Amino acid sequence: MSSLARVLVIVGGLTLLANVLLTACTLDASGTGNSGGNGGAGGNGGAGGSAGREPTSGGGADAVPGGTAAVGGSDTGNGSGGQADVNQAGAGGISSDAAGQGGTGVDGETAGAGGALQRSCPFPSSYGKPRSGGTAEQTNTGLAYSYNLNTATPPDTLQLELFSGLGLFPDGLKTGTYELKGDELNYGTCSLCLIIFGDYSVSDNGISSHTDTYFVTGGTISLTSVAGRLTGLLSSATFEHVKVDASNGFHSTPLNDGCVTSIDTLAFDAPIP
Repeated sequence: MSSLARVLVIVGGLTLLANVLLTACTLDASGTGNSGGNGGAGGNGGAGGSAGREPTSGGGADAVPGGTAAVGGSDTGNGSGGQADVNQAGAGGISSDAAGQGGTGVDGETAGAGGALQRSCPFPSSYGKPRSGGTAEQTNTGLAYSYNLNTATPPDTLQLELFSGLGLFPDGLKTGTYELKGDELNYGTCSLCLIIFGDYSVSDNGISSHTDTYFVTGGTISLTSVAGRLTGLLSSATFEHVKVDASNGFHSTPLNDGCVTSIDTLAFDAPIP
């Protein structure tokens, strides 16, 4: 069905204890976390607020002499630790965007540690050696092969697309061993395309949908049959997180978020209906 060709549907209060004053932190679903309050004399600065999913976390407040600076807020923002005149400066906030910087220790005091960078990638770092299986079909541009890489509902699906008359196949599809490089590393220019769709599904009217997309960055495919059955071996395939622009010839652009995955080997053998 044509959906396997280049079809993309994108789918607190106030607390006073001794001489310590803490300012309540707030959480906004899409806003910026508040900075922590400054400590009273000899007191600790309030912790930086946690940010929403995109913007910046609040920085940790500075402490006055004798106090400890607050830790920067955490979440997908990058709250930095507060500065300390005496005692240790606040640590940088944890972030999945840019880690917060540690606070500055003045007058020889200890500087706060830099914040940790934490990311959550949509796919595992490797799919290892999946078992043979999958399905093949004839398309209006060549052949396509699909294999579900996990048992989730809907699954992450590896898709191999062969385009007759393009790139590696100017005179039609043929067997051989092909290194994936050059034009084969972009969905807009490939002729032997290898792509992973997250949460892939196909509706009753044949329209596909998915969440995230990883495109191949290297590997080798050996095709041993392209008639009757689609058979071959995928070896040492690596992938990176990309965005596919359906309005620009399905050009794929790396997101450069550090999210990658791999497949060691995958043998495929499926009848072509």
